[in-house]
Amino acid sequence: MQNKLTPRQSRAWGLCALSVPAAMVLAGRGWLWVLAGSAAAGGIVTLNTGRNLCESQMVLDRVPEIRYLMGCTGAFLMDVQQHERLSNHTLDIVTARQVNAIFRKYDTLIGIFYDDLVCNQADEIGQFTRFYPAEIKSVFDTHTVVPSLTATLAAREGGVDKFYVVFADAAAQQAALREIEPLPVFVTSAGFIDMEVMAQDANKGAILLELAERLNI
Repeated sequence: MQNKLTPRQSRAWGLCALSVPAAMVLAGRGWLWVLAGSAAAGGIVTLNTGRNLCESQMVLDRVPEIRYLMGCTGAFLMDVQQHERLSNHTLDIVTARQVNAIFRKYDTLIGIFYDDLVCNQADEIGQFTRFYPAEIKSVFDTHTVVPSLTATLAAREGGVDKFYVVFADAAAQQAALREIEPLPVFVTSAGFIDMEVMAQDANKGAILLELAERLNI
């Protein structure tokens, strides 16, 4: 299929922010010419996702036009072509340990996102299908499995991008939320019986605005 966008039409895109599903649909349907046309005309293609770099790499490999990654639900902005983080909005390690201690009281599968990784605990990931459909396991195959997330956080000095936690039932989720809410964090949900916990200034809208301001768009 030929690129039918004129340069003037493509420039009107300015900043094109994709989610992971949108990027994969474009790739799967052979529509990457749309992004190529936008990039060739000066448009900037970005990925705005709750995923970390390890989970996003398959998308970046299939869509090489992506220039910036806004990852972990707004916790960081990365120039993926230079592999350089341009900004970070991370939980400090003391708050991260408090959050982890709360989640440890409940029946959960916890993911802790930091640097370019997502870490799961071995005994929890071993019960994957209690929390998720088996068909999405491939995303978790990009994660790092550790014996103890508590020990990992105890040894860590730097901050944490986010927690992504799935609960065995909604009652546990709501009980944990009541404990988490007084802390200096931002909390959201992605669709399962889950919870995402980030720094107070981390969210997808804010990081997109930050990038637009950096690019004078």
